[in-house]
Parts: sequence; structure tokens; C-alpha cells
Amino acid sequence: MPTLAELAALTGGAVDGRGDLVVTGVAAVEDAGPGTITFVTDDRFLPKLAACGASAVLLGPGRDRAGKDAIVHPQPMAALPRLLAAFAPEAPLSWPDPVHATAAVHPTARIAAGARVGPHAVIEAGVEVGEGTVVGPLVFVGWGSRIGKGCRLDPFTAVGARTSIGDRVIVHSGCVIAGDGFGFLPVPGVPVKIPQIGRVVIEDDVEIGAATTVDRATVGETVIRRGAKLDDQVHVAHNCVIGEGALLAGQVGFGGSVTVGKGVMFGGQVGVAPHLTLGDGAQLGAKSGVHRDVKPGEKIFGNPARPAGEAIRLNAEVARLPKLVARVRDLERRIRALEAGAADKTDA
Repeated sequence: MPTLAELAALTGGAVDGRGDLVVTGVAAVEDAGPGTITFVTDDRFLPKLAACGASAVLLGPGRDRAGKDAIVHPQPMAALPRLLAAFAPEAPLSWPDPVHATAAVHPTARIAAGARVGPHAVIEAGVEVGEGTVVGPLVFVGWGSRIGKGCRLDPFTAVGARTSIGDRVIVHSGCVIAGDGFGFLPVPGVPVKIPQIGRVVIEDDVEIGAATTVDRATVGETVIRRGAKLDDQVHVAHNCVIGEGALLAGQVGFGGSVTVGKGVMFGGQVGVAPHLTLGDGAQLGAKSGVHRDVKPGEKIFGNPARPAGEAIRLNAEVARLPKLVARVRDLERRIRALEAGAADKTDA
């Protein structure tokens, strides 16, 4: 088990207290017990620290550590991934041989030294699997595809033909990469399928969540740029380009040929119409319906999506509508009463 000083060196923080304290694990403030280290990345949780059972805490400078030994870091949230990684157990592989006896690997496929292919996986002709990559049980990799070094394809993943996957890519269970794009000619009767002859390119350090789909291009490429992170159940349509370092929360969906810039952030269930461009650093609030291009750095929200401040004001006004309607009806009743009284006086 690491000491507090070792964890501080790993995270880039400084020890405040006993550096020789042995730390047995990481836990949230509400669940932590003796021997563990907890973390406070938001000052709203500082009042809970005094009653917390943890022996140590990761927190920002100048914060009250409630008598606990601490790692002090100027950006505790940035340090947290390294702290968690120090205690992440590495799951043992359930098969002893590099290629499991039940895997179907075509003779022309090339499996690099140190790569592993799990039970009942299917590797088609001309596939290349890089060093240290793990192709899990029941994974399918289509002909002519290339998978780089240090990747992980979890069980039940399907990778279509001619796909290129870079290094250190993680694809979670149930993903379908390079299925046909949604291309049909809407003629009378049965729509005519448009052949999807392009491919998918996934660059280095991408992570793709469970049950996500990335469609092959009609022609050309559908591209996920370096470092992009896609949550579960995201749909990337044909010929989309997802920018470097983009963050996509669950159930985001794209129409075809959308271009996403660097570092764009999507809340859950955002829908983007086809052929739009979303500029670098844009932020799209959850459930937004995007029907226009988005400028770099712009924050939008709502359906149809508007500048975030405007959308929030409109939502607030809509919430006041019931009271406004009641007030108008009351005023109408008063006016009718006044009109009736005036008519009685005229008749008299």
C-alpha cells in the first residue's frame, strides 16, 4: 500500500501531516473509513470533512483539513484521476494464451507480440492488432482493419471493415464501429439504399462508451479526433468529424456530416441536425436541439438552441405564465364588472 508521501509525489501535491501514513484506498466523504483517503474538490463538501472517517484528504490550499493528514494540491480535481489510478485494480485475463483456442483468426491477420485475443473473438482477413492491445471475448473485427497499440476492445464490440483505430483507444462493450451510415434515396415505394463505401478513423487516446455507434462514411471518412471522449449510447452519423478533446455525454446524437471543433462539450441528449459546424470550445446544454452553426466558444441551450443566457431567461418567463394568465383573467373580470356598473348608471 502506498504512503501519503508517495501519493503526493504521484499527484503533484504537497503533504500536510504524516508523510509515512499508509493509505489503504480512496473513498467519498460519506463512505470513507480509517486508513482511506477522501477528497474535496468542491468547497461545499468541506463541512462534511470533520465527521468523515478517513485518515487523510486531498484538498485545495488554505482549506481546513479538519485535523486529518492531507495532500494539498492547487487543483484537486486535476489530481484526482492520478489518485484513483493508484488504487485501480487491473483485472486478470481469464485466458492463459495470447490467442484463445476458440478465437477465429484469419491466417492473413497479424497479431503483434503482447496482444491478446479472447474467447470466441473473430478477426477477419488482413486485420492488424498492435502490441499490448486486448481484443475481448466475442469481439468482431472486420477485414482490413487496423488496431493500434495498447487498445482495449471490450466484449460484444463490433468493428466493421477497413476501420483504423489508433493507439490507447478504449471501446466499451456493445459498441458498433463502422456500421453502414443511414443513406437512403426517398423514392416512391421502398426507399433505395445508397451504398456506404467510406470508412471510420479513430485517432489516439479516444474512449468510446458502451452501446455507442459510429457509422462509416458514405464516401471518405467518419473521424473521431485524438483524445475525444464519448459517453454511453452516443450516435455519430456518417461523415461526421468529432474534434480533438471533445466531450460528449450520454445519448448525444448527430445527423450526417456534422463537424465538431476542438474541446466542444455536449450535455446529455443533445441532438445536432446534419451538415452543421460547431466551433472550437463551444458548450451545448443538455437536451438542446441544434439547428444552426455554433460559433467558437458559444454557449447554447434549449430547443431550438439559443444563447444560454437568453434560453434561461425565456424558461424563467414561461414558468411565470400560469400566474400571468390568472392575473389577466382577474383583470378581465374586473373590467367586465366596471363596464356592467357603468351601463347600469347610463340606463338610470
